[in-house]
Amino acid sequence: LLYVFHENTNLGGKSQVKSKVRPPRLGGDKVGLFATRTPHRPNPIGLSLVKLDRIKDGVLYLSGLDLLDGTPILDVKPYLPPTDSVPVHEARVAAWFQELPFVDNVTVSICDEAASQLRFHVRDLEFYHTYEEVWSALQEILRFDIRSLT
Repeated sequence: LLYVFHENTNLGGKSQVKSKVRPPRLGGDKVGLFATRTPHRPNPIGLSLVKLDRIKDGVLYLSGLDLLDGTPILDVKPYLPPTDSVPVHEARVAAWFQELPFVDNVTVSICDEAASQLRFHVRDLEFYHTYEEVWSALQEILRFDIRSLT
């Protein structure tokens, strides 16, 4: 899925793009922006691998998106394993990412008040039908984009 980082603060010359950024899990260390997935880029085009759940009446129903509501979509491309995947032994990953500790065991918690609010608002959601579905998705997102481990 190709899209525009429409909330990017660098759009329209508002500010200059920095060549070094601080990924959330690096404790303040800087790395080159092209070695990260920062939305603050010279070109505000984003790319995400998403799952096509179904097509109904010409509407694509996708999951696994990491977009803001209202994000402009530029194009949808198919995933073709022979051309879009790389054997693990040939893949090059940013050195800083390889050095990060594995975080799959991180516990994500929610206070009672937030859980209550989430339960109330589930009825307004289009793609999630139960509190458990929403909470599971939130936990997955927060495990891999956690801002603080404390």
